[in-house]
Amino acid sequence: MTAITDNLAEHRFELATGGEPASVCYHLEDETVVLTHTQIPFEHAGQGLGTSWPRVS
Repeated sequence: MTAITDNLAEHRFELATGGEPASVCYHLEDETVVLTHTQIPFEHAGQGLGTSWPRVS
């Protein structure tokens, strides 16, 4: 299983890809984490990383 880390300073979850990490930006509303944007490195585009984030985070 691949580890997802929480980059608190940048308000994003990150997934190591061997280069620039894939990430999901978020903000907090009360006790709810709201996912706002995915960032997927170009070399991993089309591999389903962006659509899989809500299921794994």
